[in-house]
Amino acid sequence: MGNNQTKSSIEKTPIFEVIRQEFLSLKQIDNQKISFDQLSFFKIPKIYQGDIDLARLETVFVLDNDRDGLFSLDDIKSFCVLFSNMNESPEWDISHRFHSLCVDRLVHAIEQEGARKIAEWTLSLINCSSSAIPQESVMLLFRLFAPLTGDSMDGLKFYRLLKRSSGSVEKPTVLNSFLEPFFTCYLQFHKRG
Repeated sequence: MGNNQTKSSIEKTPIFEVIRQEFLSLKQIDNQKISFDQLSFFKIPKIYQGDIDLARLETVFVLDNDRDGLFSLDDIKSFCVLFSNMNESPEWDISHRFHSLCVDRLVHAIEQEGARKIAEWTLSLINCSSSAIPQESVMLLFRLFAPLTGDSMDGLKFYRLLKRSSGSVEKPTVLNSFLEPFFTCYLQFHKRG
């Protein structure tokens, strides 16, 4: 019940109206949703720019509330509700606490649903962008993975790997050889601490 009250109050705030207008200004696809590459054009309001980082895989995971590889206004509302609940503590630490919350959500999802399911969601981010994977979308995704993978893969290798994944023959290879083991390692890394 409290969550519904928060959602309706979020919708009535001036900052949500700014976010809604920004969302509606982007080219909509499929039932008023935007793709992963369109998300890169989303302008975060200045008061949140240091606190929300759309270049982090964990943030994008939490933002895609229904995990369909697309981002709707409902996804953004849920994200705003989650973020607004962070404001109950000191503001100086909100960026770190919010990122930690997003990491916890991703770790929990990997535990509950399995690394394979999260790997499939990751591919859906690209595959929902268009029928042919644009290089810009892949490079955006690489930027999400780059801080987590270190020097093991450069942008060109990543692009070639995921470009091949759009074909039904290569998809299992990418899932089995890269994404699923990656999320398994990600889970193990975050469960150590």
